[in-house]
Amino acid sequence: MDEDVTQIQFEITGREIWEDTQGGVDIFVAEIRTSGTLVLLQELGITLK
Repeated sequence: MDEDVTQIQFEITGREIWEDTQGGVDIFVAEIRTSGTLVLLQELGITLK
């Protein structure tokens, strides 16, 4: 995976999801290239099932 894309997802996409939902993420459907977003959500304390 391109580490730049992962970093962008971590810094921008994940935070945008978190802020737009005001921390109320119930379901997150991801494709294979969303690892940065998943890492950030996990660091924010979201339990992924």
